[in-house]
Amino acid sequence: MQSTNKALARSISVVAQPWTYRGEGGANLVIALSDEKSVLRFAKSKFVDKDVDGKIGEIAYFANTVMRPRLGSLFIRPLEIRIVDDLDFHNVRESVQPLRPPARLKKDMKSKKVIMSHDCTFLTPEYERNTQGDTISFEIKPKQGWHSLKASCSVDLCHRCLKQYAKLHKGEITSISKYCPLDLFSCDPLRMKRAIFDLFEFPCNRFKVFRNGGLIYTENIGTAPDVENELSQWLELDPHDSDAVDLMAALLCTALLSPLEETKEIDVMESLVSLDVSDSDRGQFCDTKSDPLPPNCILQRLLALQRQTEIGDNEAQIICDRLLNNIEDIEGLHQLVMWHPNNKLEHKLSPSEIEDVLQLQRFLLSVTAKDVSLLLTFREIQDLSQETFEHPVLHFRSVDKSFRLMLSVIDMDPKSVHRISSWVKRKESWLNAYFSSLKD
Repeated sequence: MQSTNKALARSISVVAQPWTYRGEGGANLVIALSDEKSVLRFAKSKFVDKDVDGKIGEIAYFANTVMRPRLGSLFIRPLEIRIVDDLDFHNVRESVQPLRPPARLKKDMKSKKVIMSHDCTFLTPEYERNTQGDTISFEIKPKQGWHSLKASCSVDLCHRCLKQYAKLHKGEITSISKYCPLDLFSCDPLRMKRAIFDLFEFPCNRFKVFRNGGLIYTENIGTAPDVENELSQWLELDPHDSDAVDLMAALLCTALLSPLEETKEIDVMESLVSLDVSDSDRGQFCDTKSDPLPPNCILQRLLALQRQTEIGDNEAQIICDRLLNNIEDIEGLHQLVMWHPNNKLEHKLSPSEIEDVLQLQRFLLSVTAKDVSLLLTFREIQDLSQETFEHPVLHFRSVDKSFRLMLSVIDMDPKSVHRISSWVKRKESWLNAYFSSLKD
């Protein structure tokens, strides 16, 4: 693992090479380095004097030593810590300002210590061998793939859909996306395809399409007809063929359901192409029925991490309060649950307190697993007769093409114990808004 010690972290030059603003979330701003096919994540904060260096080290440690062994090295590219100099830091901060969404301007870049990883919208060199043409990548944020009544407190709606209905009732959004994570994780071909179509129709921040590292489609970027045209050209379809999105859905569903560590040569489930999702039944509430996912496919592994604990936000808060009776403060508790080796677990805590810490660790890990993103990256095989199948290849018989697939899990930041109380209040707010909407 890359050391989290600033003195040992290697430097990285940004100004010396082309780079582009890739986007940002609540905690990080991301740029892409074109020459290195890497991305840099700059930590953000709204507090001028906040020290975020420790958090950066925690993110790298958690991804490399906690998430990677659990989800599999096939799906997670290693994270490294690098240092940018003052010139690069100020150049990036000033250059991205006009590109940043207004809603994200409350927080600014705070540290010259950055997280560097492979840009997973491109194949890594070993995956890239014997490939040609454009690289197309799809980013999906699947969210929680199962319905926990204990966690959601709503019989009717999963966690994600409850949030959507609450935000609609409170006037924070004007419409609700049809996407339900339970459909994607259902293992039902029709519902899975419908989930992909729903993401494509209303991408928001949950679905993105990249071509050769450039973002060509998401909320407020690109149009659905333009992307259909791009996909048609990539698949070399007849210009009048309207099946591009159906073919995309078949490709993505196949990748999500395939045990890629065990099977390197895979036929696309072409029966999905002809499935008509436009007339499929869609109830008012979430469909909690599902079939078992294929063992070791990425959705099964992700779901297993999400379901490793049954406790919800309220139970987690109760455990926190109980532990804080014997731990000096919330920061001390945070350090206990951050997974890195800690002698205090054995020497200063009772067996019941140790079990509480382990419960919190499992809970916070499950929250991370509910918030990751998946990048499914494809490039056409150049010469099938020369292929060694060391890395996954999907055969698309109907279009007479074979594609290399690299599937990557990103956005694996550890969740902080500090946030549990805010999650409890947020869930209460959602439930109040939802039940209030039922009375209207």
